[in-house]
Amino acid sequence: MFADFATDLRATHPERAELFVNSAHRVLRKINGRALRDIIRHVNFVIFAANREMMREVARKFGADDWQETLAFFDPDTRTLCLNGARETGDSRAFELSEIYAHEFAHALDLGRVFSDRPAWIAAWSREILDGRLGIQAASSPTEGFASFAELAILRSNVAAAELPRCMRFWIKSGLE
Repeated sequence: MFADFATDLRATHPERAELFVNSAHRVLRKINGRALRDIIRHVNFVIFAANREMMREVARKFGADDWQETLAFFDPDTRTLCLNGARETGDSRAFELSEIYAHEFAHALDLGRVFSDRPAWIAAWSREILDGRLGIQAASSPTEGFASFAELAILRSNVAAAELPRCMRFWIKSGLE
């Protein structure tokens, strides 16, 4: 399955490759050691989609129904992380690469719903995220809520602590800060 996407992005799209890698590194540097080790353990393969056409192809191979909305995803069955562009590349007006990458790294961290299925997380999510303050996607399930909260905690922990204190307490008690 992956051979189709194993092109060297640095050779075919060097500027985009550099942007993607630098953005991923910026996010990964903000993640604590324990969480980073878990993410590395949980990801077997990373695909950086060179363009929207490649992203459409990858998303279809993984069974994504609405590929146009897919900027990135983590497939827990194959442990594949697929990352694409964002505001910086013109692929999205709403999101930056760091936001998308932090969100997807959080899904990898939560492989098997090790965090998002915990009663303490579900209680915090129900009190602080289910109302939609982090968006419709975050309110759709504890798993999406965890990834959306993690994105905020990784990139703007002071905002996460001030606006979602119960979720932040869970984050800290889980050793993710």
